[in-house]
Amino acid sequence: MNLFLKILIIFQSLVLWGVFSVSAHAMDINGIRIQDTLRSHAEQPELTLNGASIRKAYLFVDVYIGSLYLEQKYNDADAIFNDDGYKRMSFYMLRNVRGKRIATALKDAMQVNLTREEIDGFKKEFSLLIKYMDRTMKEGEEGIVEYTPGKGSKFITGNEVKGVIPGKAFFNAILSSWIGKQPVSNVMKQELLGNFNNAD
Repeated sequence: MNLFLKILIIFQSLVLWGVFSVSAHAMDINGIRIQDTLRSHAEQPELTLNGASIRKAYLFVDVYIGSLYLEQKYNDADAIFNDDGYKRMSFYMLRNVRGKRIATALKDAMQVNLTREEIDGFKKEFSLLIKYMDRTMKEGEEGIVEYTPGKGSKFITGNEVKGVIPGKAFFNAILSSWIGKQPVSNVMKQELLGNFNNAD
């Protein structure tokens, strides 16, 4: 038995016994493991973590971990907005917060990145956003907004689908809160884009 084969057998044994492991997670934030990929199921293709970051309030209060998943990774916001693939933004709650409060904050952040015409055109969508998120999001719980091509934005809280807002434009408007021209946090924007060296 040659040396290479011996090394290969030893390495396989170490993996089997857990000495080495191939991690299914890309990063650890506040002790929470963030999945590197989401497996395909039903109409959702396999998605890859583009970036993740903590949303802070008042500079030091950790509210949630936001994770952006895409079919293809991008480091440029415009490329993400223009991409027609499946997308998911998830929120892992680090404290109890009323969903309506999050929705209202999202609405305010979106409006900063929209024109007056776009804001007026999204009146119905804004009402649905607040309706779909009108429940207390508890620590350790995950909320999800995902875009399905040809259908629209699906809102999921407490493992329950709350509703779907048709079209791609409103999902892009939601994303603009974090990766738009005037994001809620430049650090969060850069980390969601995977530009960790620029997150300052």
